[in-house]
Amino acid sequence: MELQYCNAQRNLSLRSVNKHSINSSVIPEDFDYSASISMMDVRENLPFVDPENLSPQDVLEILLHLFRQKPGFVDRGHEVNNKETAWVNAFLFRLKPGIDHDGMEAFVVESIGSSVDRMANLR
Repeated sequence: MELQYCNAQRNLSLRSVNKHSINSSVIPEDFDYSASISMMDVRENLPFVDPENLSPQDVLEILLHLFRQKPGFVDRGHEVNNKETAWVNAFLFRLKPGIDHDGMEAFVVESIGSSVDRMANLR
């Protein structure tokens, strides 16, 4: 009986370790999600997106466009959220309107938080 209990505990422990190692390899801790894009660049690079009137899908498209330009980015899952935010790799990001260093209207990516439940479901 005690041997069965020990084996059950060992299997539980191994599953926890495997799940943790999978999640930590999915999202590199050192990946830099910081990014910005001018509204003019949005119009040029994503002509189907109106930066003055973003839909939830537009927000996601802009975020993915920016992140795909960064070396080492791997899209493990994404989801629309609303007209300001979207989920990418279990992190919630906001496109914050502002002015860039050249004085042009732009969007700056702001990380709002993450979801452990979404991390568990990443591909």
